[in-house]
Amino acid sequence: REIEAAGALRKLGDGEELYRSGDDGDSFFVVASGTVSVSARRRGDDEESVLRKAHAGESFGEESVATPRRRSTARAEGTTTIAEIPVHIFRRAVVRSGKAELADRLERTMQRSATRDVLRTTALARDLDEDTFDVLLDAVTTKNVGRGEPIYREGDPADALWLVADGRVQIQTEDQARL
Repeated sequence: REIEAAGALRKLGDGEELYRSGDDGDSFFVVASGTVSVSARRRGDDEESVLRKAHAGESFGEESVATPRRRSTARAEGTTTIAEIPVHIFRRAVVRSGKAELADRLERTMQRSATRDVLRTTALARDLDEDTFDVLLDAVTTKNVGRGEPIYREGDPADALWLVADGRVQIQTEDQARL
């Protein structure tokens, strides 16, 4: 009931944009009817290309779980009805339901969807087939890093590739840090 009260049902016309890459966003969406194409500019491309399509019963816009800025554009294909669900209300309602396991599973599912869309815009994953891409997606872990907090230090084993989903990273040597 809390999600229903805080959410909004919206009807979109063919080609109507729900949001654009770079917009602020604190909601995700579920398609009630119709189709929404989610597109983004892939590294090295001049134009946006479709990353995926969300159909009735499927969600999109999950990047709002990980970052306050949209990394993609969502556009209706034909007449489409979507439900908008504020992330903070969704999290609160799921926790209040007393089903912590369900809350964790839903959070992981939304994080995975957000990660999938971010990875699809990189040169690294650009040409991977679906099976190989799924293996890469399974290996991903996310980490929120505070300002000034090191991600890794000089001399640490090189056992990971880091992708910055939101924010900036300053790279410096230990000698530079002492100046």
